[in-house]
Amino acid sequence: MARLTFLYKILAVLAIFYALLWLLKALHIGFIQQLTPSMPEGWYFTYPVSGYHKGDNVVFTPNAQTEDYILAREWLPKDVPLLKKIVGVPGDFLCTKAQNVYINEQWIGKIYQTDGKGNTLPVFDFCGKIPKDNYFMQGVANPHSFDSRYYGLVNKSQIMSKAVKL
Repeated sequence: MARLTFLYKILAVLAIFYALLWLLKALHIGFIQQLTPSMPEGWYFTYPVSGYHKGDNVVFTPNAQTEDYILAREWLPKDVPLLKKIVGVPGDFLCTKAQNVYINEQWIGKIYQTDGKGNTLPVFDFCGKIPKDNYFMQGVANPHSFDSRYYGLVNKSQIMSKAVKL
C-alpha cells in the first residue's frame, strides 16, 4: 500500500510539472537557446510584453515567404522562431541605399548581395518612416545575419516574446 501511495505522489508531481510546462509554453514564457551566430549564442529567458522598444531582443515567427527562404537554404528547421534585436521602431526614418541601411540617418549596417555560399540574397528596398506596429530587426553578433535587411519589417503580430540573455 505504501508503494502505491508513493507511485501516486510521483504521478501527481509529474502531472503538475507537465501542466506547468504547458501553461508556460501557452503564455510564451520559457527559455530559448540561440545556436546560430546572428545573436550572442546561449540561453535566453522569454516572456510576453505589451510593447516593444529599440534595443529589445525579441522572438518572432517569420512570415511565410521568409520561412520558405530559410527552409530552402536549410538554415533552420520548420517552425523555428527567430531571435533578433529591434533596431528600428515605428516613426524612425529607415532608408536602404547603396547597399547600406540607415535609421534616422545613422548607419546601421551593410547589405550583402550574396550569402556565405554565394547565393543571391533577397532585396528589401525601403526609404521612409517605419509604419505603426512594424519593427526593423538585426542580428547584432554577426554582420552577415539574415535579418530585416533582407526580409523587411516585422509586424508586431509576429512577435511572440521579449528575450533576455542569461
